[in-house]
Amino acid sequence: MGKPRIVHTLTYHEMARRLLRHQTSEEIASAMSMPLDTVKRIMQKPAFKKVCLDLQEKRFEDVDRELKAEARNLHQELKQQAVKAYDLLKDMMTSAAHEGLRVNIAQDLMDRAGYRRTPEERPTVVMNINPIDADVLATALAKEQKGRKALEIKELPVQSARDLDHPVTRLVKQVERDERDNEDRRTARKPS
Repeated sequence: MGKPRIVHTLTYHEMARRLLRHQTSEEIASAMSMPLDTVKRIMQKPAFKKVCLDLQEKRFEDVDRELKAEARNLHQELKQQAVKAYDLLKDMMTSAAHEGLRVNIAQDLMDRAGYRRTPEERPTVVMNINPIDADVLATALAKEQKGRKALEIKELPVQSARDLDHPVTRLVKQVERDERDNEDRRTARKPS
């Protein structure tokens, strides 16, 4: 006649629970005071496998429900903190001691609001260069392009002008020094 159905269901359920907690067949047999071969035979039955799947799905549903609740709570917390952060940035934008910091905060707020400048809107710098300086500048630019090509051939990363002792940067500094020297000479020649 055998054991009643409810005993099988409880046994299957307990075995499945232990199996999902990563216990071995030997550990399950020992904990449930059952022979090892009985535990292994039960684990092969379709009814036991169905109990395992059902228990696993229920656990996944529980975990999923918990994760969704945590995500909702986190989202609400972030919303509240975002308002505080925005208010702080707004205050700093007007009260920060350094103008550069105020500008960076204002730019960040504009970017986040969707008013990011496109590359076409960026300002263009125009330099007035006399013909002699133009030749020197063209030579320096040609050397720089040649150097960049050499770096690309060697597959080395090309750095920005700020990171290098850049020929154009050196040229601009030289032109500025020359202009200051010429201005100083003119000022020195003027009669007092």
